Amino acid sequence: MFDIISLGGLIVEFIRPDVDMPLDEIYPIMGPYPSGASAITISTAARLGLNAAFIGVSGDDFFGRNVAYRRMQDDGVNLDHVLITDKIATGIAFVMYRSDGSRMFNYVSDYSAVTFDGVPEFELPGLPKSKWIHINGTLLGEKSIWKEYGVQVIDHILAGGGSLSFDTNFRPELMSLETAKSQYGSFIKKARHFMPSEEEALVYFETDSVEKAIERGLEMGPEVVCIKQGSKGCTVASRAEGPYQVPTFDGVKPVDPTGAGDSFNAAFICAREKGLTLRDSAVFANAVGSFAVSKHGPMQGSPTIDELRELMEEYGALEVWEKAYPR
Repeated sequence: MFDIISLGGLIVEFIRPDVDMPLDEIYPIMGPYPSGASAITISTAARLGLNAAFIGVSGDDFFGRNVAYRRMQDDGVNLDHVLITDKIATGIAFVMYRSDGSRMFNYVSDYSAVTFDGVPEFELPGLPKSKWIHINGTLLGEKSIWKEYGVQVIDHILAGGGSLSFDTNFRPELMSLETAKSQYGSFIKKARHFMPSEEEALVYFETDSVEKAIERGLEMGPEVVCIKQGSKGCTVASRAEGPYQVPTFDGVKPVDPTGAGDSFNAAFICAREKGLTLRDSAVFANAVGSFAVSKHGPMQGSPTIDELRELMEEYGALEVWEKAYPR
């Protein structure tokens, strides 16, 4: 049995090296970096020591096989259920950052793994069992063909005793807000962990209060709601305790925020699997998220266990690391 699995398409990402460099003008660009929200979460989970697997599709091209697939393989992810096909090209995301902290994405996803009409519907009885399945909202995009199969896989994992972690991960480039609101509800209700960003939570629950958003989220069924707040850390609560506002590691210089939330998701699940308290799990996940923003590329900042130890020791949180990795 795996600790965690996820599914989706593998993509690569190109980014601007500095802020305020529009995508429709000529500026330098960096990449290709391996990417894909679900893939980032699973690779981070594997680097943190969880037994992780991925179900998905990769284009049989340089970007897919030699960048995205190879990175996950190197991180120790089980890829037995990843189809590599020459019928598609690997999807590409172009990203620019603004000086106000916002981002702009341009996806080249038509005829890629994101929209591949021959999604590899591996027979459900043959899929591995897992303690967790992590799903993000980009899987539900209006062009995504993973929705129907994703629901089947979720139900298969839940029927086998597993739990669902759901991150809205809303991208207006891939899905309208109206579609997101209509589709997210069923996933939130099934989730054990619901982990949106602050902006997403406030919009979805139509409130300007993080505490109210958590309250409404818990009312829908999850055991835990953890709202990611970027440089402010996170606010987390369960049905039994909280909410706790847990600050992040202020001294880490942010370089590239893309993928930090996906890495945070993996770390929070890892911490809970290792028996950490709700508050300690938030500290652990904040540490991983802080490390993630320190390097260019959405997967490049996923820390190893030893790298995470060094960071948490530097910022006075070694005790939490030692609870996760007792020696």
